[in-house]
This record gives sequence, C-alpha cells and structure tokens, in this order.
Amino acid sequence: MVIAQAIVVIFLSALCTVPVRAQTVRVITADSVYVGTIITDSASFIVIQTGKDKILFQRDQIIRVERPFLGNKFVFGGTLGTPGGLNFIAGHYWDRSSIRVEAGYMGRYAGIQCDVSNSLYRGVAALLEGGIYVGAGLDTYTEFKGVGGPVLGEYWFHMGFSLAVNAGGFFLEAGLPIVNSEYRDQYGMEKGPPVIVQIGYVH
Repeated sequence: MVIAQAIVVIFLSALCTVPVRAQTVRVITADSVYVGTIITDSASFIVIQTGKDKILFQRDQIIRVERPFLGNKFVFGGTLGTPGGLNFIAGHYWDRSSIRVEAGYMGRYAGIQCDVSNSLYRGVAALLEGGIYVGAGLDTYTEFKGVGGPVLGEYWFHMGFSLAVNAGGFFLEAGLPIVNSEYRDQYGMEKGPPVIVQIGYVH
C-alpha cells in the first residue's frame, strides 16, 4: 500500500508538469479565420498570439470566438461500464484540469468512482486527459455456501491511472488499477475489475 501511494504521488507530480499543447482559440471574422492563443480578452477587444505575431481584434470585427472544448464548465452525462454498469456522471472542467464523479447500478452491482485529471491535449472540439481514479464497488446480493441466504455489503476498493478522451461529447475512458482489494462471493475470494472501461456521452 505504501508503494502504491508513493507511485500515485510521483504520478500526480509528473502530471502537473507535463507540457500541455497550447490551448488554441479560433477567432472568426467576416473575411478570415485566425487560430492562436488569447493574450488579452476584454469587453472591447481581443489580442491573440499566432506564432511570433500578435493580432488585435475589436469586438465589432469578430463574428464569434471558438474556445477550447469544455473549457471552464460543468458537465453531465451517462456511460456504460465501470464503476456500476449504467452510470451517471457529473463533473467540472477547467482550462487544464478536471474532476468527475461517476455513480451507477446494474443488476446486483453498484459502484462509485472519482477521477482527477490533467489535459494532455485540448482543441476546440476534443480533448485527451490523463489522471488518477479512486473507486469502490458493492455486490448487493451474494449467497454463500453454509449461510443459506443473501449477505449484503460485500464491497471492493480500487485506485489507479486512467486516460480519457472526449470528442464532441463522445466519452471513452480506460484505466489500470494499482490498488485492487478483494471481496468474497459464492465462489471464494475475488478482486475488483482488472481494468476500468466506460463509454457514453458527457457534455
């Protein structure tokens, strides 16, 4: 457990220093489209950096500004997969990071998971991020030999690394646990999921 915790700390420290590709915006005017990073964003004008050049746009010149995908907004959605089968997701995205909480239930299994991630790539229509997750699952009905009835509350805990992509709302996450506790079912001792995978819509 100590080794696993040390790995998580090292991973988080490294993740916070990963060079992130510049978060680009697209400034659309009547005669052209400009791509760059915003330097100044005021009520009357915008200045963007395009390569070595800086360009100033008055607000009345701009048709619209397309900003980084999911920048600084709350998101909601639904997925199939871990942690609970049929899941509801709520979270918040900032410029470089995000936090999501997923909870779900299907059949006799329930689960909850929390992800803390950092953007590895972010464009105007998609993003890729990596982070850590912490999750728990519950087997709500398990019948043991010699007990003769249901036993409630058999649960497991898992924690690890994950990668997630969101393209226009299409969401896919996959991860590997570095901590995966055991629980007992009717066949003996089992572990939580060897991988996490969920797919759905989050926006």
